[in-house]
Amino acid sequence: MLIVKICIFAIIGAFAITVVKDQNKEVSVLLTIACSLGVTFSIVDQLSGIVVYITSFIEKSGLNLTHLSAVIKTVCVGYFAQISIDLLEDMGARSVANKIALCAKIIIIALSFPIITELLSIVEDLL
Repeated sequence: MLIVKICIFAIIGAFAITVVKDQNKEVSVLLTIACSLGVTFSIVDQLSGIVVYITSFIEKSGLNLTHLSAVIKTVCVGYFAQISIDLLEDMGARSVANKIALCAKIIIIALSFPIITELLSIVEDLL
């Protein structure tokens, strides 16, 4: 899962920032910026996936997706993100933790689209 890769990258980056901070403050700032940008740019595929999904939803009228897997994936993303955020904040890398929170929210939105579209379809059929 993407969130696991993002969290591992951020934790390794935060560890490197913590180690370097005592020796060279300027390098630790550059590492913080690089880590934050790396985490932020890692979700570009998710954003393009959202656009592709919206486009395909407009073209199609019905969906045959299992909603249980979407709920389980959403819960897992939330847990992985929260654990990583807590670890990063404990390490003093609050800016990286904030990027993890943003990534997790975007991934959760992407995972919830099948359920939202099914609900909208049901409402549309009722009207």
